[in-house]
Amino acid sequence: GFTLFFGYVSMFLKERCFLSEAFVALIVGIIAGPLVSNGFDPLSWEDHDEITKELTRCILAIQVLAVGIELPKYYMKKEWLTMFMLLVPTMIFMWLISGLFIWWMIPSINYLNALVIAACVCPTDPILANSVVKGRFAEKHVPAHIRNALSAESGANDGMGFPFLFLALFLISENNVGTAIGKWIYLTCLFQIALSCLIGLVVGYIARKILQWSERNHLIDKPSFLCFGIALALFLMSMTGFSGSDDLLACFVAGNAFSWDDWFRQETEEAHFQEVIDMMLNLAVFVYIGAIIPWSDFGNSAIGLAPWRLVVIAILILIFRRLPILILLKPLMPSMKTYREAVFSGWFGPMGVGAVFLSIVAKEEMTAIYSESETRPTTIELIEPVVLFIVLSSTLVHGTTIPLFKIGNRIRTRTLSIASTGSGGQVLRLPKLQFGQQISFSRRSEENIQQQTEDKEAMSQLKRNTLRNTNQPQPPEASPNSYAVQMQEEEDNLPEEDFLPDESDETEVGTDSGRMSDQSKSKHIQHTGTEPQSIRFLEPVNPRASTSHNTNIERNEASVSSFKSWMNRNKPTDHAVQTEETSSSTGGGGGGLRNLFRRNKEPAERKANTESPINAEGGNQRTLDTLKEIFETHHPHLLHHPHHPEQRRKVDLGIDHLSPEIEVWNEAHHIIVENKNNAASQICISKSEPEWINKLKDAIKELQLSIDQSTQTRWSKLYVSMALIQCIFIVTLQAIICSQNTMEADLLPPVQSNVLQSTATSPDMIPQRAAYRLNRIKWENIAFMGFQFWFFGMAVDATVYQNTAEILILAVVNFLCAILGAVEVVDGAKWLRLLKSTTSPYFHLEIAEKIEIALSVTIMAFAIVMCYLSFEMSKQFGWNIYKKIGADVRIQKMYRIFQFFVLCLKVNIFTEFLVSLFYLIQYAKEAGIQNTIKQADTWVQIVVTVLMLPFLYFARTAGSTESKVRMVIFIIFQFLVIAHFCIILKDTFQPENNWYTWIVFIIMGIVIDIITIVLGSLCMKNFGQGLQPYVQRGAANKRKHHDLELNKKNTNDTWQIDD
Repeated sequence: GFTLFFGYVSMFLKERCFLSEAFVALIVGIIAGPLVSNGFDPLSWEDHDEITKELTRCILAIQVLAVGIELPKYYMKKEWLTMFMLLVPTMIFMWLISGLFIWWMIPSINYLNALVIAACVCPTDPILANSVVKGRFAEKHVPAHIRNALSAESGANDGMGFPFLFLALFLISENNVGTAIGKWIYLTCLFQIALSCLIGLVVGYIARKILQWSERNHLIDKPSFLCFGIALALFLMSMTGFSGSDDLLACFVAGNAFSWDDWFRQETEEAHFQEVIDMMLNLAVFVYIGAIIPWSDFGNSAIGLAPWRLVVIAILILIFRRLPILILLKPLMPSMKTYREAVFSGWFGPMGVGAVFLSIVAKEEMTAIYSESETRPTTIELIEPVVLFIVLSSTLVHGTTIPLFKIGNRIRTRTLSIASTGSGGQVLRLPKLQFGQQISFSRRSEENIQQQTEDKEAMSQLKRNTLRNTNQPQPPEASPNSYAVQMQEEEDNLPEEDFLPDESDETEVGTDSGRMSDQSKSKHIQHTGTEPQSIRFLEPVNPRASTSHNTNIERNEASVSSFKSWMNRNKPTDHAVQTEETSSSTGGGGGGLRNLFRRNKEPAERKANTESPINAEGGNQRTLDTLKEIFETHHPHLLHHPHHPEQRRKVDLGIDHLSPEIEVWNEAHHIIVENKNNAASQICISKSEPEWINKLKDAIKELQLSIDQSTQTRWSKLYVSMALIQCIFIVTLQAIICSQNTMEADLLPPVQSNVLQSTATSPDMIPQRAAYRLNRIKWENIAFMGFQFWFFGMAVDATVYQNTAEILILAVVNFLCAILGAVEVVDGAKWLRLLKSTTSPYFHLEIAEKIEIALSVTIMAFAIVMCYLSFEMSKQFGWNIYKKIGADVRIQKMYRIFQFFVLCLKVNIFTEFLVSLFYLIQYAKEAGIQNTIKQADTWVQIVVTVLMLPFLYFARTAGSTESKVRMVIFIIFQFLVIAHFCIILKDTFQPENNWYTWIVFIIMGIVIDIITIVLGSLCMKNFGQGLQPYVQRGAANKRKHHDLELNKKNTNDTWQIDD
């Protein structure tokens, strides 16, 4: 019934009121549920949790597969960096910060239990996200790249919520942190996540090929074709359910693979069958969610809840869960063009059906963990009310945000402005326009302007600069070249948002006063009388550094005629583009969310007309326009092809990019080039000089090189300095922690062998186990200090060789270290709690735990700062290594493979050599030197460890000399290293060990070794393909001209070749 009556007013609610269907359905569910009318009560049903889980599971499976299908062609491949940032660091931050808020506001649970609840609210809901990615509002005000990013994230992170949930569950259920992390890696990450991705990829690809074959041979009818996506989602859900892997992630990957070539989406985009099914299911599920909200539990003080606590939790999570991290990571996400888009994406991260589904899963898993316990923890009772209250708040807030923005559009003013570049470099603006006010733009001749200038010469400076006196009446013009724009509101009762200019509106300014289109006649009224000059003159915005000798009245008159120069500066075909640019760049005092993304919407025609006339990237638009005017006026042969005048070519300035700081001013007899941040850098070039155009190029090149040198030096020094400070701080804190752990271990009783073999945790065994753990953790602390020195060396190496890939990898590694620090804090808190339950001393361990917390926060702070610096360094370096080698695309791809191969070799210095070395030292210390040297397998491990560094250098020379024999030997040695690490991993996974950091290091070493073998094989495949001159040491730092020896048949002539 709700679907029926909602259909009567659905367009009004969604398109005019901008209310999402989920918001309306939730309100109806609350009214129809037990709280108000008690029309139906799902909570009274038997096994209502199972019904809720399966219902939400089906809805999510269909939705995430639909999201995968609707994404553009090759989207995940093109936007992999944005998706990685949204799914890994963003979700980690959302998980940790949400858990912190829940733990802070609910005192009856610890932080680990709070992380279980926080994992449920990590994913963004694809159904609620439709309010900003679909519909009239989204298509009109949200750019396509933001809509696609939000859709892809909401589809992928529903399945990515499982790793965070089960990591917290394993840490709760297992006494040994190493065992918990091991289970999490091979049960959750490998079995659930990796296997589900593989299943979804294979099934989606095969389904697409079979469906295309069936459609080509006319074997499938239209209804079956249209419902194929829903059938595929249900099939995958049941298939992955049998295997136990993540069905939601499998459906999303299958949707991407199924619509990878965009064929299915194009075939079904006009049918709207998927949208009909989605709407019916979404309405049903949110009515159901509104009916199952446990209102009585919101004030249950027995489990530590109170309404005000839930309200504070909801407010904190809605504001700080997602917004800060997206603003910080905006530089690393190509889809986020501006900080406005980052703020918009950070706010619209709603929680809905996915959170309800994960809450039921978490509740079942927590119940299973404590099934044998006599008392159930309060966390089991807290999951459902906390998550559902957050879902209720998110649906209400995000469902009403759009109408609030719409109201903001109505109460704000609009300012329309026109930017003009005159001889003085001033930017002139029109005043705010009011309804009923008329403005006139008169195209007057230079003689009239000069005459009016002379007539007004006697005006005092005070009188000229007042707004009252600038609005002086003017005599009527004899020429009919004056038009007035009537701003009076029409009688058609159009709403303000439809009347105001939009990106879809086209404003044309014609140069022929005798011809006006019908559309223009309806908007423009011929005006022949006297009208006030309502142009307000503002002080210059960023004028040229040199002083101008023009009088105030001359500047004012130049401003009055600025519209004429602006209108006639380009060809008639460019007027619509220029006017559209002016309209879209207006911001004034308001505009609301309507203008949030308007400046980023540039049609292809505008991009073609405003293309830079120089062969360099970047530069501000005013400088590019000035250069375009100079070249077209004085040297048009530089822009046009000599044999094909209709074809345009770019002028080569001798640089690969143009800084926005460079400004060029085109005056009557001179050209000024300067750095706007440094007035002393001004260069004046006279147009009367011979070869002045070449001098202009040299001046721009010289100024650009000086800017690049200062910028690179500043960011490089800051990056290396920050890496050094990070190394000093972290090594110092780790040394203090190591000393405290050693002193605590000395106070505890020594461990006995029977204690290590036993799995029981009696009070008398806890001190011995704690002492054993502290002795092992000491070596982890030493290894982590070694890691920091390696990190600093890698940062210096990446800066010296300008390796962008290495810089970005180090940024990711920093975040991984922060996560390891948080895990160590959790494990230390567990052992501290166990020691407090005994009579053993714990003073030093308590100090170490506090310093561990400080260390974790310090690492996270450094990770955020280094992430931003990495972005700046990546912009500074770019991938200009490819520009320096001057190779074609095929060579660039091969060179990229070689660069990543060398990067893996550098990473292996730590993951192979240092980890193996520290393990052997610790093993020899525990087993004794005499027992160690008697074991044959130990000698094998020692030999492998000693040969690691020589073989890494061996592999580097094998790549530079293109020696297949050396590369094969290195690959064989890498298999031995993998076997060596598997032996270490087997020993680490013993029940008595707590080496969770070692587990991560060893698994990371195995993964890096496998990647190294694959990249080495690819490099070996590229041997003899012309890559060798570019992989020699120092080749990347040579100039663009190389001396290549070309041997003829019987001579040894050496030619200099410009590649």
